[in-house]
Amino acid sequence: MYEDNRKIDSQGFLSQGTKTYTPKPISMRFNPANKPAPDHINYDKEAVRQRKIQQRQLAMQEEQMEDAKDAGGGGSVICTRYFEHGYLDEHVFSADCVFADRLMLENPAFIAWYWSWGIPFVNTVLHGQTKLSRLAIWLGSPLCKAWAQEMAFQVGAVHKGSRVGKWMMKTGQFIFKLSKYSRMEKAVC
Repeated sequence: MYEDNRKIDSQGFLSQGTKTYTPKPISMRFNPANKPAPDHINYDKEAVRQRKIQQRQLAMQEEQMEDAKDAGGGGSVICTRYFEHGYLDEHVFSADCVFADRLMLENPAFIAWYWSWGIPFVNTVLHGQTKLSRLAIWLGSPLCKAWAQEMAFQVGAVHKGSRVGKWMMKTGQFIFKLSKYSRMEKAVC
């Protein structure tokens, strides 16, 4: 395509010293006369719109992943807060983090759904700075312990799981399938 000594790498980028040039696909270039695209170019406005939506959703997922990693618990948000308040044992919390990291690789859309409500929930309800927040933490601790116990069982860190934790996971998966994030999973994968 180019006749000078610049090189095009495997991703189609043209190197220019320390700068790189990324050519836009022909189908996305500005068309001032609104002429139809040539037959050899698949210019489908709906497909371009869907691709942009997917790119935005992936960018939001990456941003949420960075926010969660900055919080220190990887994929685990609620259990991290309960661990910080002393409600979870270290070995159970570590196993829960392993499960969350595995889930992050296997089903990133599920993690994005969890973070979409889990991070605001932790920041607004489980901050532990008011009496009401401390009461919510105390009341929710049996559920968090059951969840963490089941996740530790699923990664093989403990010998016995939790029926309540298993039920919570099944319920969460069902609610996830009803959410917009499950549709995003199908579009991305």
